[in-house]
Amino acid sequence: MSDWLALLERKASEIVPGAEYNDFRSALEERGEAPDLFYEIFLAEKSAWEKLRDAVYPQFARYLKSKSINPEKAGGVAVSVFVGDRCLILEGGAFLDVFKGVEGLSADAFHSLVLSWLAHA
Repeated sequence: MSDWLALLERKASEIVPGAEYNDFRSALEERGEAPDLFYEIFLAEKSAWEKLRDAVYPQFARYLKSKSINPEKAGGVAVSVFVGDRCLILEGGAFLDVFKGVEGLSADAFHSLVLSWLAHA
């Protein structure tokens, strides 16, 4: 397992079997505990970090911006990352922290990167 995938797992608030994801999500909604937004990502088990770095994260930032959500904080967002037969559920900020951690970015460097992602929408 790659280091970035292990970091995603450590940052996950829940790890559920992929087949039970819809039930998990429905249960959160029934209890009134669902986030404002779920963002779903599907990865092959052998996905490279570069796929997330170069495609998924920039698209995530642009999507959040289109929903009037701060793409540097991702508050109120849950990111559901499907890998193999599992689904890792991360708070949006934790998902962004994985990027900053793997890339070794300061808050200022991350801010500049997000601005460049948004400029290329």
